[in-house]
Amino acid sequence: MTFELVLDLDGLTYFSDIPNWTPEMSHNFEVFYLNGEEDLQLMMSVVDDLNLHCQSLLDNGDADYFSGTKLQCLYNWLVRILKTDLNDRLQQLLHKLLLFAERAIELQTGVVIEL
Repeated sequence: MTFELVLDLDGLTYFSDIPNWTPEMSHNFEVFYLNGEEDLQLMMSVVDDLNLHCQSLLDNGDADYFSGTKLQCLYNWLVRILKTDLNDRLQQLLHKLLLFAERAIELQTGVVIEL
């Protein structure tokens, strides 16, 4: 379970439309690892809302790539949801994802969420 900031699109391979992280391409990614079942359950508590707002298809065991307008949607959703009353750990996770989204927008790349 990871958030993956794509730092550079050069030379990447893809699984469907999702950039494929491999040890050989680790310099193209910054990876944040979620801490087990508790973090997964926290993310699952907001994933339906994210899917609804950004036309993503995330669920337990799934991955999705946010780039372009979908990345901007993720960013806007994160800004909105971080203003609500959230569990402290969920707030930390979503803030990290917001930082990744901001950086991806600057780099014109994207973010992979894998649950």
